[in-house]
Amino acid sequence: MLAGCDLASGPKNGQNSLRPQGRDAQKISNLFTPIFWVAVVVGVLVIGGVIFVALRFRQRPGRDDRPKQIHGHARLEVAWTIIPALILAVIAVPTISTIFDLAQKPANPINITVVGKQWWWQFDYPKTSDGPQVVVADEMHIPTGRDVFLTLKACDPSLGGTEADPACNVIHSFWVPELAG
Repeated sequence: MLAGCDLASGPKNGQNSLRPQGRDAQKISNLFTPIFWVAVVVGVLVIGGVIFVALRFRQRPGRDDRPKQIHGHARLEVAWTIIPALILAVIAVPTISTIFDLAQKPANPINITVVGKQWWWQFDYPKTSDGPQVVVADEMHIPTGRDVFLTLKACDPSLGGTEADPACNVIHSFWVPELAG
């Protein structure tokens, strides 16, 4: 566990989603970081409150420590309804803005088709004016400074796969951690 937590160098295997590589990954990281710290503060306050109440109002031998029973406390109930709603509203604004920003297709991307097979990924690069179409197994190479648009498929029959093909009957999850998705 400690080897995976090396903060100085970190894993250099391309599997670190906290080291974004690319414009869109950086946008997601810029959204994730402040929301993470808001969640940490809220979590610490809630856990601290639970520990305080558990210790303060625990039953002690020989003492009748029943708290005073009250019907309700309107201001307290309104506060613990409004405060989480405000926190969620503040988080929602940049989240929705980022979602719409990321939903826009890049202007002039390289279109790569990714086909999920049973134990591997097939990457189909488009035919260029100065070369043939390239098909690669398991490793996607992205040119520096170019936008890439990925089309994900599972065993396209035109590529030799059929519904009866066992290599097509699997659930796929394609994720490039350093690209944030």
